[in-house]
Amino acid sequence: MISNTKKILCFVMIFTIVLNFTSCKKQPKETEPKNLSKEVKTLNEDYFKEIKLSGDENIKWTGFGLNMFKQIVKNDNNENVLISPVSIASALSMTANGAQENTLSQIEQVLGTDIEKLNLFYRKYENSLSEDGEQKLNLNNSIWFNNKGEVKINDEFLEKNSYFYGTDIFGSKFNENTLNNMNDWIKNKTNGTIEKVVDKISDNSIMFIINTLYFNDNWNEQYTRSFDDDFNAYDSTKQLVPFMSAMEHYFLEDDDFTGFVKFYEDNRHAFVALLPNENKDINDMVDSLDANKLTSLIKKKKNTRVFASMPKFTSNYKLNVKDTLKALGMTDAFDPEKANFNGLGSSKTGNIYINKVLHNTYINVDEKGTEAGAATVVEVEKSAAPQNKPKRIILDRPFVYIIWDFENNVPVFLGVIKKI
Repeated sequence: MISNTKKILCFVMIFTIVLNFTSCKKQPKETEPKNLSKEVKTLNEDYFKEIKLSGDENIKWTGFGLNMFKQIVKNDNNENVLISPVSIASALSMTANGAQENTLSQIEQVLGTDIEKLNLFYRKYENSLSEDGEQKLNLNNSIWFNNKGEVKINDEFLEKNSYFYGTDIFGSKFNENTLNNMNDWIKNKTNGTIEKVVDKISDNSIMFIINTLYFNDNWNEQYTRSFDDDFNAYDSTKQLVPFMSAMEHYFLEDDDFTGFVKFYEDNRHAFVALLPNENKDINDMVDSLDANKLTSLIKKKKNTRVFASMPKFTSNYKLNVKDTLKALGMTDAFDPEKANFNGLGSSKTGNIYINKVLHNTYINVDEKGTEAGAATVVEVEKSAAPQNKPKRIILDRPFVYIIWDFENNVPVFLGVIKKI
């Protein structure tokens, strides 16, 4: 039997929302944060049993992710970009559970559906991650609030986020210990990949809402060849970088691009690569992506042999997506006067609003080891009509990549590589 060592791919994302009140007072030195999760009441099942999903929530999640992706790529014109639509939507939904009136309407409009359906869809999505044995993708949520007494947090806000999002809830008088505990929580949930996201706690911060997403899986079939070649970066420079190649089995084709699908070992997540046609600018291709069309194209992938070659790459991306969300129409939440988070809590010293939305991602795509198991390769190649000449896709210039969840038909990550 042939040894089958496959490369592990790791993706990490941190999403943090900071809510401030407009008054500013000095925080006293205090104690360690207390985990209050067990003290939060269980949500009454009658609350959500009448909620019916429309069946297109995955398309709306994808649409939201693409809208974010397009806006960010347009603003970071020459840079690599990597975002997690699943994580951003999750954290925004948690926050929306405390929003009311126009503030809530704007968040729902950006996310594409109402908050009750988003809550239920997230719960079903997270439950699906552990149905097939070993879990490759881990989502974790936490809320950290200042309990020194100036702000009263609504019980229903905590109950909803605890029930639908499995949120860890911590209360403390914000200080250096709180800062260290938050960053330690993040480090623990991301398997040590990210050690510090929150640099400081301002005097008027009252809450941090944090989501982490960690994905770690092997290739279903390893790459079989490594070599050095030129990557033609977006700025017209050439970079000599390590490439890897293999015969893939699923081909994608659109008017603006071609691509391939490479599955991970869990057989529900896959790496999807999209290469724009020679005459198509990568930014224009990104701007043309449509949620319905992309979802249909990936679901109906062609069972065709593809000789694929792509560079090994690592990408780190950090961004405050506040301006991106405002550009998409979510403005009131960031306005100290207009924001309405009365569902989250109340303060006698000022109005509650969102100050920052921090998004951190990391990805490493690499290969290592010997050939894949012969039985797996032969089985797939039989269904891929090996008598036909294989397609060729060489990712030696800017391309889009997606980590796609085939069970829920949503993008876990959306990225673009413009330079190595």
